[in-house]
Amino acid sequence: MIGLVDTGSQLLNDICIKLCNALEDSILVYNAVKYANLIEYPNGSKYALIISENKKYYDVIMSILTQEEKNLIQWIGSDWFPDSPTPSEE
Repeated sequence: MIGLVDTGSQLLNDICIKLCNALEDSILVYNAVKYANLIEYPNGSKYALIISENKKYYDVIMSILTQEEKNLIQWIGSDWFPDSPTPSEE
C-alpha cells in the first residue's frame, strides 16, 4: 500500500481533512467524518496517511494533492506493522 509519510503528524492531519472535504464535495457518494486515521511507525519517527488505491477514490485524491504532497508518497511495507502475523504464522 502507499501513503503520505512525514516526520510530524500535523501536516498529515491537515491533508486528511482536505481529502475528506474534497471527497465529500465530489460527485462520489462519500459520507465520512474523517478520511482516515494516521498510522505511526513503530519507533515513532514518522507517520503515514494511507492513500486509498481504490479507483473510485484514487483519482479524486490524486487530483487534490499538490506536487509537494505527492512527493511525500512512499510504500508502506510490513515494517510499519511488526506485530502483524505473516501468512506463514496464521
